[in-house]
Amino acid sequence: MVFLTKTQRDDLHQAIAEYIANNFKDLTDNFCKAAGIQLAIPKESSKQNHLEKKWSTVIKLQQKVWDLEKQMKSMKDGGTCERCDALGDMGSLKAGDGLPREPEKYSMMGH
Repeated sequence: MVFLTKTQRDDLHQAIAEYIANNFKDLTDNFCKAAGIQLAIPKESSKQNHLEKKWSTVIKLQQKVWDLEKQMKSMKDGGTCERCDALGDMGSLKAGDGLPREPEKYSMMGH
């Protein structure tokens, strides 16, 4: 269960009341009484009410999560190099497991 602060709960009730006022005018007074709030008059300039904006944001974020999960799955299914697969458990590294092998191409020593 998600617990909201008083401010968050009041904001949620205001958003619901605004939605009800825009879509179910005759229910507005009953909801406001039950929620213990007074309906704040929304700005005329807003095209969508607050609740609808939040809902559309949730749907967009959910789609992004699905896309990233699909991308991650395709990367896992695509495989990685054999030496990199050996790095699965960092505690069990053996010489040469996913690491460069001798002879080195570059050296930090000034030879």
